[in-house]
Amino acid sequence: MEEQNSIFPTHCFLDTNTFLHFQMFDTVDWPNVLGTQHVCLMLTPTVMEELDHHKDDPKNPGRQKRAKEILSKLDDILPTDKAGIRIPVGQNPNVELQELLDEPDVDIKAFGLSAQKGDHCLLASILDFRNDNPGATVCLVTRDFPLRRKALQLKIPVVNPEGKIESLADFSTEASERRKLERELQELKNRLPKLTFGFFEDGTRKIVPYTTSPRSKGHNTEVLTQAFDSQFVPVQVIERRQRLECILKNAIRQTSEENIREFREKYEGYLKLFEAACRRDYLQKYGHRCRLDLVLCNEGNATATSVEIVLQFPAGSVVIRPQDEEEALEFPKEPQPKWLAHPPSSQSGILGLSAAHFDFPASAFIKRDYAAEATYELVRSQQKWKGPIYKDTGDTHIVTYRAEELLHEKMWIMPPIVAYVWPDGSSIKYRIYARELPRKIEEKLHKSNPCPGVF
Repeated sequence: MEEQNSIFPTHCFLDTNTFLHFQMFDTVDWPNVLGTQHVCLMLTPTVMEELDHHKDDPKNPGRQKRAKEILSKLDDILPTDKAGIRIPVGQNPNVELQELLDEPDVDIKAFGLSAQKGDHCLLASILDFRNDNPGATVCLVTRDFPLRRKALQLKIPVVNPEGKIESLADFSTEASERRKLERELQELKNRLPKLTFGFFEDGTRKIVPYTTSPRSKGHNTEVLTQAFDSQFVPVQVIERRQRLECILKNAIRQTSEENIREFREKYEGYLKLFEAACRRDYLQKYGHRCRLDLVLCNEGNATATSVEIVLQFPAGSVVIRPQDEEEALEFPKEPQPKWLAHPPSSQSGILGLSAAHFDFPASAFIKRDYAAEATYELVRSQQKWKGPIYKDTGDTHIVTYRAEELLHEKMWIMPPIVAYVWPDGSSIKYRIYARELPRKIEEKLHKSNPCPGVF
C-alpha cells in the first residue's frame, strides 16, 4: 500500500450520469481510458446525495434500480470501520477509490457557480480538492456538454466517456417504452410465416418450382386451332350463338316477349355448359395432360392463417380432379323454341361446319352424381384445408386452395389436380395470400416436357 501511495495518481471525478449510464465503475480499465498509470476515483458528497435520491424515486424504475445497484456496490467496497481513505477497486491494483466527506469550502459565487445546481456543487468539490492539494492531477469524466464547458472555463481537464466506456441504455420512462416497442416490433418481424410452394423433389427433399410431365400422345395443335377462336371459344359454340341470334330475330313476329325472354335465358345457360363440355372434350383428346401434386410448406417461425392459393393456368385450359377423369361426358340437351314446329337442325351450323367436322361425340357433358357431390362439399366445408376449388364453366383455368391455418414447420400435401392445356401452353402463375404476410406472394410454376416446345 505504501508503494502504491508513493505514485502520484490522476484524481478522476465522476458525475452522477457517468455512474448511472455507463458500465459499472469497478469494471472499467481506467488507466487505459485516461492514459495514465495510476487512477483514483473521487466520490463527492453531491454525487452520493443524487444517487441516494434516485434510488428512492419510483418515477423512473430503470434509473432507480441502477442507483440501488451502484450504492450496493459502494457499500461492498467502502470499509465499514473507516471513512475518507483510498481503497483498491476492481482487479487492477493501480485503480483506487476515495470518498470526500465534507462539502466544498470555496466561494461558489466567486467562480460563477450556484449552490442550487448539483453539477456546480461537483465542480466546487473539484476546486476545493485542488486548492488543498496544489500538486494533484485532477480531471472530470462526464458526458454532460454544459458541464464540460463550465469545467473548461475553470481550467479543469475533462474527459468524455462516450466511445471509451461502454454505455448503458437510457433509463427514462419514455426510453423504456420506446425500447419495449422496438423489441415488440423486432419480435413481430422475426415471427413471420415463410411459405414455400411447388413440387416436392424426392432426390433433394426440397420444394422446387418445376417438374417434368410426359408428353401426351394425342396432342395436336392444328386441330385445336381449327376448333377454337382466338379467345379460346369453341367454334361450335359460336355457331350455336349465331343460331340463337337468328331464332330471336325471327321470333319477334312469332311469339310473345315473355316466351322470347325465357328461351334466351335457358339457351344462355345451355351455352355455358356446352362450351365447358366442348373445351374439356377437345383438350382431353388433343391437348397436353398435366398432373400436379403440389405442396405448401411453412418454413417460418409463426403460424400462417387465412391462407389462399390461386393458381392461374394458361387461358383456355381445363382443370379437374383426377377422379373427375373417370366420369363420362355428354352434351347438355339443346333447348328448342316451343313456337317453332320444325326448328333448324343443330347438326348443320350457320358457319357451314358441323359437329362431325370436328369428330365431336354426340354427347360431351359430365354425368353428374349430385349425391356424391353434395357429400364431398359437406366434408370439404368441415375441413381446415379446402381445395381444389374450380369452376365447371367460365374460368375453368383458375383453381383455388384455402387453409384456415398452417403451423410453422408443417407441410400441406395438397390434393392433386389434372390440367389439360394447349400443347404450347406457358407457365402456371400463382398468388398466395395469408393474414400475416405483409404482401401477397406472386410467382410461377414450370412444368417441363422431354420434348422441346411442349408445356
